[in-house]
Amino acid sequence: MPAQQWEKIRLPSNFAQAIGVIDQNMQYWPKWMVHKCKQRLTRITQYLVRMRKLKLKNTHTLVPIKKKLERREKSREVRAEAAARLD
Repeated sequence: MPAQQWEKIRLPSNFAQAIGVIDQNMQYWPKWMVHKCKQRLTRITQYLVRMRKLKLKNTHTLVPIKKKLERREKSREVRAEAAARLD
């Protein structure tokens, strides 16, 4: 059964040690499958590094402009200035 051919193995967080564990546990597998597993590990590791870097980088938060409120305040200011000129 193909479902029973697989075994989950916890890899160390160190990349070099994880590559060694893959080599050790997959020594009898075809080379292309070992290479595929190493590529997957590399891809996941690079993704995690990118996410960590993005989280550390200070990002600017976008603040939406409330156009309706801005327009209302502007018209109030114009009316207030007109009323001040009359006095």
